[in-house]
Amino acid sequence: MFRALNDSTAVDSLMSAAATLGPVPGQRQAGHETMLRHAFRSLPSRWRQAIWTVDVLGCEVAELAAALDLDPAAAGSLLARARQALRARMQELERR
Repeated sequence: MFRALNDSTAVDSLMSAAATLGPVPGQRQAGHETMLRHAFRSLPSRWRQAIWTVDVLGCEVAELAAALDLDPAAAGSLLARARQALRARMQELERR
């Protein structure tokens, strides 16, 4: 059902999914892919799985919940925290 999280050919899909997080103030295009890759890999595996499953693979939150053996509301909260952490990490990397 799920592709491996280390599928390096899916960076474009991950970048498209990151657009759902909203713009990062002062974001530069150069190096964006590298920053996104680094930020994503720095997240805990459960957060990476949540983002990957819903935003890259296009699964519903209910499918994520089933995969992680969680209540759908808990899976939605996990996904929201994961997206916020990814956005914060991208902002942190941008400031460097």
